[in-house]
Amino acid sequence: MRPEFLFPEIDEDLLQELADLADQLDGCDPRIQPCQELVDTFNRKAGTELKLEDFSFYGAYNAEEFVYGVVKPIAIKRPDVTPEELCELFDGITEIWKSEAATKRDWGQADFWMEILELQTGYPEVLSLLESKMENPQHKTGELINLAIEEGKKRIIYLPERISDSE
Repeated sequence: MRPEFLFPEIDEDLLQELADLADQLDGCDPRIQPCQELVDTFNRKAGTELKLEDFSFYGAYNAEEFVYGVVKPIAIKRPDVTPEELCELFDGITEIWKSEAATKRDWGQADFWMEILELQTGYPEVLSLLESKMENPQHKTGELINLAIEEGKKRIIYLPERISDSE
């Protein structure tokens, strides 16, 4: 598998430290706490440039999930990715989903691969195809990837018309 498809190794102690900081920053009130100092500490340790308002995840995530989302690599569309490579990512996700021993890093890897699949195929509902594969293992991965690619080609992005100054 390509190195750019692999989730980076993350120091678990650092992850916990960042999660603790993120937890303190979620809903932090600068009138009561030194929020900016905490943000600066988080950014220095994580190599990020977040603002206080970026830490408002209010239960949508827990602090560890938030941190994994912040430190994970950015999925980039690559012109030379093959359908076989997409199948490998797809199967990798299903293996992580099936595993009772999956770690936080594994789940981060699965999320990253999901983003790559959505970006590469142009099909935002890769999740539904994965769920279909989990419910019906007889579905062939290659057929599901081809379906995602074909559906992705059909998607049309509508941009709002530009309004001229004369109107």
